[in-house]
Amino acid sequence: MKREKRQKLILKSCRSLFSQKGYLKSNVSQLVEHAGVSRGTFYLYFKNKQQVFEAVLKDMSLELQKILNQQGQLFDETTALSLADSLHAYCVEYGEFASYLNFDYFRLPASEKLALQQQLSSVHKIFSQKILMALGHLDSEPEITLLCWAVFKEFLQGATRASFTERKPFMVSVLSKTLHQVSTWSADSSRKLSAAS
Repeated sequence: MKREKRQKLILKSCRSLFSQKGYLKSNVSQLVEHAGVSRGTFYLYFKNKQQVFEAVLKDMSLELQKILNQQGQLFDETTALSLADSLHAYCVEYGEFASYLNFDYFRLPASEKLALQQQLSSVHKIFSQKILMALGHLDSEPEITLLCWAVFKEFLQGATRASFTERKPFMVSVLSKTLHQVSTWSADSSRKLSAAS
């Protein structure tokens, strides 16, 4: 088996165990047993439990970034529906672990919290950049950043729900309204700047 494929399988198994037992209650012996590999094989890829946990977070983040980067201009209705489908598939794969992180976040050690925050920041940055590109902006503003985060959470929450098919039109509607809010705020800001000068 190729190294990259084996590593991916180990990560998936460790993600599953973290979701079931939690980070603090899992140890390397359990991770090795759950993955069905030898301890030596595990240590070829990871130094310890913390490193594999951070690798799981990075893998989760990179997969989501890949989805966002494939969408092109995000605010076309067709691509918004495509994004909703992709996020739904993503949440089927990663939803259990994401729910665990949400539940157990405050019990995570400081270094693991930081790793999670960094991965979330990376994903949010790409999402915000796409909104800015769609609006023809190059620089972010606090209001736009907040709106980006709000719609990002709505998409993720909607994509995890059982009634996903029924919620798709609502999710796209929220996205459209957010774009309208951002556009309105941007136009108002431009007018104020022009009036001030």
